[in-house]
Amino acid sequence: MTLPEEEESPFDYTAAMADKHQRAHSIGSPKVILAGSSNAAFNLNSEMIQNEFGIPVVNTAIILSFGLDFMLNEIEDLVDEGDVVFLFFTYYVDLEGLYDSKKNVASYYPRAENYFRTDLRKEVSSHVRSTQGNTWNWIYTNLLGRERQIFEMDEFTAVYKRENFNHFGDFTGHHSMQGKPQLDQRGIIEYMYWGDGIRRLNRFYAEMEKREVSVFYVYTAYPFSEFEKNSEVLEAIHQDMTDGLHFPVLGRPDTFLFEDEYFFDTVYHLTQEGARKRTETLIDLIYDQRQVNSELDILFRNQGVEDRP
Repeated sequence: MTLPEEEESPFDYTAAMADKHQRAHSIGSPKVILAGSSNAAFNLNSEMIQNEFGIPVVNTAIILSFGLDFMLNEIEDLVDEGDVVFLFFTYYVDLEGLYDSKKNVASYYPRAENYFRTDLRKEVSSHVRSTQGNTWNWIYTNLLGRERQIFEMDEFTAVYKRENFNHFGDFTGHHSMQGKPQLDQRGIIEYMYWGDGIRRLNRFYAEMEKREVSVFYVYTAYPFSEFEKNSEVLEAIHQDMTDGLHFPVLGRPDTFLFEDEYFFDTVYHLTQEGARKRTETLIDLIYDQRQVNSELDILFRNQGVEDRP
């Protein structure tokens, strides 16, 4: 019996990139692009933003493991003159990300190969792991007579599917569920200067400026309970970001704080109600910051939306 060449994951979560890009191209420009890691996929209600400002919105966020460089390259491929990009990242995003994660999404959406460099050494390692996995699959199926369990699946991980993104690109598959009793990714954040990330974001902004695309950085949602033990580090991070970035930072690390009950499975993923509250806060922040940040005027100019009374 011939072994298959690649071991397939039961999760097609990252395949949603194809659907998100289809929407981005179909709505044209100007548009709002909500970009970043999975915190943005889970934590925003794009329809609320579109209805508020009267401008088409697409949420391109999928997963942190793509790495900062990949995610910014992806946005550069999607934008056109007049677009507005909001960047939502958790703290200290790795520039390179995980090679297998990038290869995985490229297997669903070949255009993604343009967002990272092929690494022959990593290609070989990836192929070896895949071959080993398929060998074990064959042994379990043909010699042991049972299915090999590769992934630990529970009610929380089971929702991570392509079909659970809505047509705006928001992740909604968990909206009927209660959050985990114990949220993942709790802990102390160790301070470091994120110089490589800040420099990469500034290079991205320089390219966007040439193409007349507006860019704003927005902090992730976070539980009050975690903020209390990390407040000094997060304040230092905020200082680094405001001092180092060449484009506007909207709000602070404590702008989007919520009680634990509004989080789903990790300290960065909100429930449906949490996403609604977070989006309301973002909309209010845009109105407030418009007074001191003229770059936000493009949102209002494109739609003809006036200041709130």
